Amino acid sequence: MQLLRLTVFLLCAFQLVAQDESDFYALEKIAIPEEIKLEVGGMDFLPNGDLAVCTRRGEVFMISDPAGAANYSLFARGLHEPLGLTAHDGAIYIAQRGEITRLTDRDGDGTADVYETGQRTSAHRQLPRIPLRPPLPP
Repeated sequence: MQLLRLTVFLLCAFQLVAQDESDFYALEKIAIPEEIKLEVGGMDFLPNGDLAVCTRRGEVFMISDPAGAANYSLFARGLHEPLGLTAHDGAIYIAQRGEITRLTDRDGDGTADVYETGQRTSAHRQLPRIPLRPPLPP
């Protein structure tokens, strides 16, 4: 009986080890220029097929033809550790430390002209006062 359990365990373990990422995801490699440190915090595809990518260093890049020649252009910079990005209705929404920011390119030159704060949070919120001792009886 123990031999049967050991055999089943080893077969299951071998199956788990034998699996590869490509069994679950379609992996594609995108060329990254040496001068760009692409520490990705978030990414989303735009309706035209470009890939918008934000980096931990506070930059947002637009990558045209990501599966081919991968041409990078800087869309925005100066953000505070962005860790999420989505494209919606012609704007890029960034979840960065402290706020959610909407980036918009109004003049069509390929860089963000408007940075709008949609939701702001504070790391130093005012916490309710908690008494350290019970109130004294009257």
